[in-house]
Amino acid sequence: MYKIFFHPKAEQELLSLKTHLSAEATKEIDALSENPFRGKPLHGELRTCRKIYFHHKKMRIVYRLEGNTVHIEEVKSLEIIAIGERKQEKVYKIALKRLLEGPCSGEPL
Repeated sequence: MYKIFFHPKAEQELLSLKTHLSAEATKEIDALSENPFRGKPLHGELRTCRKIYFHHKKMRIVYRLEGNTVHIEEVKSLEIIAIGERKQEKVYKIALKRLLEGPCSGEPL
């Protein structure tokens, strides 16, 4: 099982979701702790990140792997950067802003 860290604002996003959305997101995050390569790679300025869908592909979890990102056995942990709607690429814009701010200061899950 891999350690999961949350950007502090991503943790707030998870907690602020409606109950059914929070349950879906938590299920996906738990699955990522077993297999961090489940999500699809992003590109462009977010090429170091991956995404996973939930709620009929309307919502996204954007995260990045820590450690060697090629071999699963060398991944040490993952960081949840942002959780939110895909609409108008909002979640991706938020994720990019957070990445530019610097490293995560969150606690492991």
